[in-house]
This record gives sequence, C-alpha cells and structure tokens, in this order.
Amino acid sequence: MSTTITRSHWTDDTGTPASPAGNGTVINEARLQEIYNNIDALVGATISFGGLVHTEGTGTHQWVGSGNGRHSLHVKNSSGGTSAFSSFALGNDSVDLVADVLVYSSTVPTTGAVQAASRLAIIGNQPNGVVVAATNASGKVRLVSNNIEIASAHQISTECMAFSVSESANTMGASVNVCMNASASAPAILQSGEPGLSASLVVVGCNYHGSTTSASARMNTGIGASWFRMGDVTNVTALEFLACTAANVVTSVFFVDSTANGYSFLPTTDNVRKLGDATHRWSDVYATTLHTGDVEMQNGFSWTEHDKIEVKRGAMPRGVALVNPEGRLVAFIDEFGGLHVKQVHNDLDGMPWRITTAERRRELAA
Repeated sequence: MSTTITRSHWTDDTGTPASPAGNGTVINEARLQEIYNNIDALVGATISFGGLVHTEGTGTHQWVGSGNGRHSLHVKNSSGGTSAFSSFALGNDSVDLVADVLVYSSTVPTTGAVQAASRLAIIGNQPNGVVVAATNASGKVRLVSNNIEIASAHQISTECMAFSVSESANTMGASVNVCMNASASAPAILQSGEPGLSASLVVVGCNYHGSTTSASARMNTGIGASWFRMGDVTNVTALEFLACTAANVVTSVFFVDSTANGYSFLPTTDNVRKLGDATHRWSDVYATTLHTGDVEMQNGFSWTEHDKIEVKRGAMPRGVALVNPEGRLVAFIDEFGGLHVKQVHNDLDGMPWRITTAERRRELAA
C-alpha cells in the first residue's frame, strides 16, 4: 500500500484562513504539485534519517509490506568496537530498560554467560525474568542448532509438560515429563538413551499408581521393564524394586523396609521370589543365623522338615528328614536326637573319597 499526501491548492483569496471568501484564483500550481510529488516520493520509498527518531502516541505502529521477499525491521551497529552492540530495548512505566534483544559486535570479548562476539542475547533484567510462550494447545517451544531441533517443550495434558533434549537427529537424548499437580496420575520422567534403549529417572507425584501417600524417585534400568524407587512410599520408606507385567501392571518385587524390620531387604510377596537360580548362583553366603525351609542340594538330595513328609497313617514326629532325588525318606533325626535310617554300613573307609576343601568343592560344583 502506497502512501500519498492529501493535496490542496494555493489561491489569492481575499478572505482569511478561518473564513475564506472563496473569490481567489489558483497561484503557483505547478510549483505546489512539484512539492507534493516530492513528499509522496519521500514517504513512499526508503527514508533515511541522519539523527535520532522519536515517536509518541498510544496504539499500534505498523510497518506493512506485501511480497514474497523479506520484510524486516533491521537494527544494525556498523561499529566493530569491543563494546559495540545493536539492540532492541523495551521498557515500561517505571523502568526504561526492562528487556533487551541485542547483538554484540564481532570483536566483543567473552564476558560472563551472556556477552560474546556476534552473539544474540535476549535479556530480561527485572525480577520476573523472561517468558517464552507457545499459547496454542498443541504448540511446542523449540530450540534449533545447525538446523536440528535439539530441545523442545510442550504441554501433554492440563497438568503435565514434556521437555526433550537431543544431541542430533535420532541419536542420544533425554526427555523430562513434569506434572505440576501433585495429584496427577502421570509421573515426572527424566529419560535418556538411544531410541528403544533407555535409562530413566522417574520422579513420581503423590497419586501415582494409586498410592495416596507416595512421594518418590525412581530409576528405570531397562527398556521400560523394571526400575527402583526411593522415598516415602506406601509400606516402603527406603528403597523398592518394581517391574511391569505383560499387561502393563506395575508389580513390586523387592523392597528395603526401614520401619519394623530395621532396613531389611525383603520380597514384596511371601514365598514367591527367588534369590539366584540354577545358572545364576551366589558363590558364598555368609549369615549369623540362617532361617530356612528345605535345603536342596545339586545332586537332588534334600533336607526338609517333618511336616513336609507325606505319611501313610498317623503323623511324623518332629524333626528333620533327608530325602533322596526320588523323594524317598532315607534318614530322619527326631527332636530327641534319635537317628533313623534303613541300613547302617560300616564301610566308609572303603569308599573312594579323599579330603576335599571348601575351595575344591566350589570348583567341583562349577
């Protein structure tokens, strides 16, 4: 849209400007129109000022253009001095400089965390700081470096925000979900790793997975399969190990109880979890007191309790039993010290044994 001046004419009217008589004739018309043309050319093209420009007035000051090319407001400091910069400054009714968008010259020395050569800086110097906002419900706030999105933030629900950071496209990165409402059902998650493989720290709100008293931090150590949490959680005040079932249900596996049992390491469910297996064994177990049920040995023999032996009639006396791999009772020691066996052979010295240390037995077991 071009801008032109409203044109009038010079006359030799005998009246006054306030009350023209309307009897004058046009004078110097060509010269007047030349002046008007020069003014139109000035305001319809590039305007150059040799000094400062000051404008006043409340409202919207517009720079409107149309076309496929660039339409911009260009602020430049052509000096290359070590303290030179160009800026777009904003103030309010009480402070002349509340915020500054500035570019330092190419020779400015690096000072602090803001100033550096040819750096763009957005500075808010008042207590309420700077806000970068994407007000659309699906809008993201993105940071891009070298044409690659390295960080972004967006709202994932009315209570939760998601933040993500990546080294480059489709490689290492991290993400954070932050739920501002303590009753939110979703956790706050700090996750890092390659696509499909992650190690995560999960900071959980007060109502996650149905717990109304939990406030914990969780570390995910697999591909969404298991993790542990620390903090004041229902029935757990120190440390808990959890897993996700195939139906995506969270299951507590082990925990450290810091209340009634004095920091004891316990399975969450009685008589369900194992400590090691046939191919994942502990080399040695040290204990002051060992409380156990059956003792099953690798050769199939087992020591068990009297009430675990099936009987034909009556009941077994109190004691411990030795059972062979076929489940037959081969020896029994009753509560009075009596030894019950089927046969006694006095030929131990004739058997092909020799002295075998604990270390050698461990080697043979391997």
